[in-house]
Amino acid sequence: MERPKSGWLRIFKSKYSKNNQPKAPDCGPSSENRPPISFPDGVAVLPRARLHTYGYDVYIVRKSVAGSNRLLDHATNLLTDLTTDRASCDASSRPLIFVAHCLGGLVCKEAILLSRNNPEAHLRDIFDSTIGTIFMGTPHKGAWMADWARIPASALGLVKPANKSLLNTLETDDQFLESMRIMFLSMIRELREAGRRLEITTFLEELPLPVSGKFVSKDSATFEGYNAISIHADHINMVKFGSVEDNGFKRLLGELTRWTRSVEEARRSQDCLRSLAFPEMDSRSKGIDAAAEGTCKWLLRHETYRSWSTCNSSLLWIKGKPGAGKSTLLRYALDNTETNVRDKPLILSFFFHDRVLYQVLSQIPNALPGLVAAFQERRNNRGEPGKEWHWHPNELQDFFKSSLPKILDSRSVWLFVDALDECDKKSANDLVRKFEPLVQSLPRTSFQFRICFTCRHYPILKWNCAIEICLEHENTQDISAYVQARLSASRRLTVSAIPAIVTERASGVFMWAPLAVDQGLDLDNEGERLEKIEKKVNSIPPELDSLYHEFVQGMDERPASLKLIQWICFALRPLSLDELRWAMVVDANCPYRTLKECRNAEDFACDCDIRIRTLSCGLAEAVPSSRAHVVQFIHQSVKDFVLEKGLFVLYNSSNTTRLAAGIAHYQLSRTCIRYFAMEEIALLRRRRSRSRLLSAFPLLHYATTSWVILQMADQAGTDIDARDESGKTPLSWAARNGHEAVVRLLLATGKVNVDSKDEDDKTPLSWAAENGHDAIVRLLLATRKVDVNTEDV
Repeated sequence: MERPKSGWLRIFKSKYSKNNQPKAPDCGPSSENRPPISFPDGVAVLPRARLHTYGYDVYIVRKSVAGSNRLLDHATNLLTDLTTDRASCDASSRPLIFVAHCLGGLVCKEAILLSRNNPEAHLRDIFDSTIGTIFMGTPHKGAWMADWARIPASALGLVKPANKSLLNTLETDDQFLESMRIMFLSMIRELREAGRRLEITTFLEELPLPVSGKFVSKDSATFEGYNAISIHADHINMVKFGSVEDNGFKRLLGELTRWTRSVEEARRSQDCLRSLAFPEMDSRSKGIDAAAEGTCKWLLRHETYRSWSTCNSSLLWIKGKPGAGKSTLLRYALDNTETNVRDKPLILSFFFHDRVLYQVLSQIPNALPGLVAAFQERRNNRGEPGKEWHWHPNELQDFFKSSLPKILDSRSVWLFVDALDECDKKSANDLVRKFEPLVQSLPRTSFQFRICFTCRHYPILKWNCAIEICLEHENTQDISAYVQARLSASRRLTVSAIPAIVTERASGVFMWAPLAVDQGLDLDNEGERLEKIEKKVNSIPPELDSLYHEFVQGMDERPASLKLIQWICFALRPLSLDELRWAMVVDANCPYRTLKECRNAEDFACDCDIRIRTLSCGLAEAVPSSRAHVVQFIHQSVKDFVLEKGLFVLYNSSNTTRLAAGIAHYQLSRTCIRYFAMEEIALLRRRRSRSRLLSAFPLLHYATTSWVILQMADQAGTDIDARDESGKTPLSWAARNGHEAVVRLLLATGKVNVDSKDEDDKTPLSWAAENGHDAIVRLLLATRKVDVNTEDV
């Protein structure tokens, strides 16, 4: 039999041994093992599969000593041996199919059950990798041979006794066999409910054995609700195939081919899924606070929400002021739909074209055949996604629209869209114009498409068929419950008028309440009189903008607070705590020449989380993300205020927003350039692994990839060809240290002197050549602006 040298699928066949020694698993093309299930000679059964055989001593009656292992022992050995074999072949993640004959099927079932909940992670791989099992003449409910256990060995002409343990297992009323069957069927059902299908096909014998008749009855060989196929042979010969024309072989191969094809399709879907993913795709949903205890429950009883959730295809607009709690309420609705809606709808959330399709494809892999086909065609013709090509939002939306009717044939679709107001007015209304006709054009079926979105009162969106809930008219009780819970730590505040004052003055703006509560608790901890605390709470500006203005005015360390807010507002992406720690201490005008000096500086934050909350007066926080904890404002309304007004307070000027942004980009770009000039970075001559670089130099990755900031800083007047005290330009440093991406970006600006010399008369080209950075040498030569004959001193 041909066995491929490589492949992604492993077919595992289990059958009793024909001799006294277990057969070693086949691990490669050089094995000479002949599989006990006999395929036609010279046939490559599945070209991309590796065929492995496993044998064990299961002869129940014979003239030599019968093996004493129980079925559980054989299953344990199978699980251990197969796990070890797959690890030795570096194949632990490959999909796995079992083809088992007779008692081998019982051994396989028990091995899969043992693997499923095994405390050892490596032994669970078998269950995780198994996509199906073919049972050939397996006695799931026992077989007639069990009767032999009650016949004396001498009466059968045997010298040694039979293995009565295995014979007893084959009794049709054996409790172990029945328990295994029930657990296996229960496992299949639970997997199906969880969205994973375990393929099962049973084969049964058509012909009786000479004298003894059929070894396994049809009732015992089959599973309720699963395909049963017969083979025109007796129990022994049902696994022996003489040619490819053998009907039994065709039937078996047909099942294997169908399963392997589904594995290949699933692999393509997973590859397509990865092309839709992006690092921060879940950051929005993860950054939304869960509803406080006892809040948001009114939504499920609200007449408008109940009408939307039960009627035909419709739109629900949850509108509210900034900070009213729209995102938290939407998350509550989403979580409730996932757990309590009975018809198991397809639930999509937090709208981005690629994220929506990612969720569709991950939940219903066969729902987007056109998308997967387009992905495969482009990857074949253009190369890897994300490098050679990217999806366009319009085509992704078209794929979603075209897939909806088919999905709605079998289940409802609920789409939750958060913060539509964060688009600009034109983009928000464009989205409305695309989805409203889609909802109206869908055919009437028993399954519906519903959209729930949140948005501020402005921009005004023209949804002709939307129904609305105004949040600040509904959340007074929620705010009251939250305030009471927060103030419960202080008995005198709880029984005072302060809870009612905070609730009333919040006027439906949830974000206002915790900021006011924090100030009240701080004064209470300082032992202030109730009258003073009430006066302070009453004096807090009712509008968020005024409250934020008060916080910014109270920032004691203005320069450090300004630097922090600039990084949060204008960084190319949210910075991690470790990145921000270095970004705050490295400054274009800082006196430090080494990172070691920076670490020992007084302003190097040991506890960056506390430092951030102090400098921002509580307006910024660290939140978990896919990479690490990243720093952001506590609410979108804070960022809106900072961009519109807060920066000018910190600058103590009336500059325009554009100029304030330009100044910020200028400062950030100079920080990146200054970081390149640190001695430890400059001495990086050899390539290190990415993980080691990021660990040693947390800000390096951001500094070398923030080309947008460099371009914007250039527009604001930054000299990206500035020289340091040694006469080196950023291009010189990048060429010397092998930062190819930075060299490309600097050259692309057209603003750098490619052949500049430092105090040692060395050019970027000579630095790159000296340190063996061939790719950078080629980039510099391609400009045709370098003197290849330049000599340094």
